[in-house]
Formats: sequence, C-alpha cells, structure tokens
Amino acid sequence: MSNATAVNASLCPGAVISSTMDPLRCVTQVPPGARPHVVVPENQVYYWSHEWQNAEGAALDELRRGLGVEFDSVVEAVRWLLTDDG
Repeated sequence: MSNATAVNASLCPGAVISSTMDPLRCVTQVPPGARPHVVVPENQVYYWSHEWQNAEGAALDELRRGLGVEFDSVVEAVRWLLTDDG
C-alpha cells in the first residue's frame, strides 16, 4: 500500500490495493447505511481532508454570493494577483 491510503481490502477480495488500481473494476455491495470505502492516492489525500473540503465549501459559498472576480485574459488575472487586491 505504498502509493495509496486506507481502504478496506475485504470489500474487494483478491485486489492488490495501489494507486494504479482501477476502482471501477472492483464493484461491491455496500450494506444500507454503511459508507463505502475508497482508495485515495497519496498525492490526493490532503485534497480530501476536512480542512481542504471546508475551504472548498467556503470558496463555493463566496462564488454563490457574487464575490468572485472574472478576467478577460490570463495577463489581467496575473496582474490582479500581483497587486494588493489579489
């Protein structure tokens, strides 16, 4: 399991759990009310952390409230990022 993080291997008997495993090739039944177990590659673990997901939710909330900034070009966006407003 050097390239993957936590999975209940018993859900997919005979599977070798790794970052190259195709989760779509291992379909199992999940009992009602149970949460499915998934393979998360090491390089994506932080993205799925509560901290990151909370920040994603906050960003989406800001966009819904119209607080996003739109640009007509990449150059314009980079200039904005390099100012005190960015």
